[in-house]
Amino acid sequence: MKSTVTRNDGSGPVTETKLFLNDTQSPYGFTRVLEERTEGGVILASFVHGPEPISQTRPEGTSYYLSDAHSGVRHLADANENLTDGYLYDAFGNIINSSGATVNPLLYRGEQWDDAIGQYYLRARYYDPATARFHRLDPLSGIPSNPVTLHKYLYAGADPIQMIDPSGESLLTASMAGMGMQAAAQAAKMKADMEQGERIKGSRFGYGVNS
Repeated sequence: MKSTVTRNDGSGPVTETKLFLNDTQSPYGFTRVLEERTEGGVILASFVHGPEPISQTRPEGTSYYLSDAHSGVRHLADANENLTDGYLYDAFGNIINSSGATVNPLLYRGEQWDDAIGQYYLRARYYDPATARFHRLDPLSGIPSNPVTLHKYLYAGADPIQMIDPSGESLLTASMAGMGMQAAAQAAKMKADMEQGERIKGSRFGYGVNS
């Protein structure tokens, strides 16, 4: 994946291009960034992931991620086990307080923060924690029997304590976050089954999931 951003550094516009190497077959269910490179191929950062981020390595050294059960990355530690950075979030992922100066894009829920646009990359869509909304329409249909899924921009059904949306498309319970591909497949099948049921019911009563 390629990202090009133009900034104004005070002396005029500066264009920066980064290349991202993505693992699209992660055993943990969702695409993860493994490397950041310059357009010329120089590695800026490499990442190791499990169900949650494990570490990042940059020219200045390796940092290890310490995460909690809800908000994701709460601290960074160096190779000597010293805490170098800390993060405190509200329920929707806005940073309330932080410490340290380590360059780190993996924050709330362990997801990739795009500093250029001030939003999280959640695969199908970008998410803005300041508004608790996605930046564009949900590409999937909602389910009439579950009205919150009909809102095309809402993040985590307005319940980020119990729900997550790492794909930018489908709600999952927070307890499923670390269960990987099996949980993602089960959630997708459950959603497909529910939508199929709504289509059948809609054909009988005059509505459907796409109406």
